[in-house]
Amino acid sequence: MQKQTPTPNHLARIRKQAKRRGLRVLKDFTGNYNLVSTHTEPPRALAGLEHASLSDIEVAVFTPLPPPRPPRQRVARLADPQPSQTSHPAAASFVSLVDLLNGGGAR
Repeated sequence: MQKQTPTPNHLARIRKQAKRRGLRVLKDFTGNYNLVSTHTEPPRALAGLEHASLSDIEVAVFTPLPPPRPPRQRVARLADPQPSQTSHPAAASFVSLVDLLNGGGAR
């Protein structure tokens, strides 16, 4: 069984698409190819795509990416930094109890 060598145009097309995605296609010493991510430091091969055939690299590069996520909705900040003080049903009785303990109420 003889290995089929890719045409230069075919390999260039794969490399160009990989470059758009931040990847590099490198030929290794075994005659196979590595798909290397350039987004990591140091650049390293993607898992499962080390010493892979060119057809496997081609499938990985030309597989469509998922659609981008919608932008996050920004929460509008309130103009008043203090949270609103809503009165609790027991707040009036608590205030009157504190006033009684402090000296018999406000005079």
